[in-house]
Amino acid sequence: MGNIGIIACLGDNGAQNDLFRDYYRKLQKIKLHPIQFDELCAKVTYKSSLFNRNPSYITIMPENKEEVTKVFTLPLQGLSSKPVYDDWIQKEYAKFLTSFLKAYNVEPDDLFREPNQVMTFIEENKKIKVLNNKGEVEGLI
Repeated sequence: MGNIGIIACLGDNGAQNDLFRDYYRKLQKIKLHPIQFDELCAKVTYKSSLFNRNPSYITIMPENKEEVTKVFTLPLQGLSSKPVYDDWIQKEYAKFLTSFLKAYNVEPDDLFREPNQVMTFIEENKKIKVLNNKGEVEGLI
């Protein structure tokens, strides 16, 4: 949509948003370069693939049609002590990132370095990179 990008993770009841709220807020402060947007899409998509729950809902439909139908979400964690997401594996994530960066002609080996590092266009030393139109770093926030 021109200069507007939307990333939606449906079906996790906001679990990603809850986990990464502060990170997403930092990113909202800058205009993302297309390669940064693609990287963020890869991160959200990969994290979504690690989601290991099926959200459950309770719906209460009133007899009186003028009243509002209410939908309640049951806790994602439920009675399980298992985390809601499986473990993040950098080498696997690099494959997702590669698929999102097809236009840049990169291969997983270009993005992943042993033992556990994946190239990022978004962060440097835990700060967000601000890139110009050419993809050059103009600053960090």
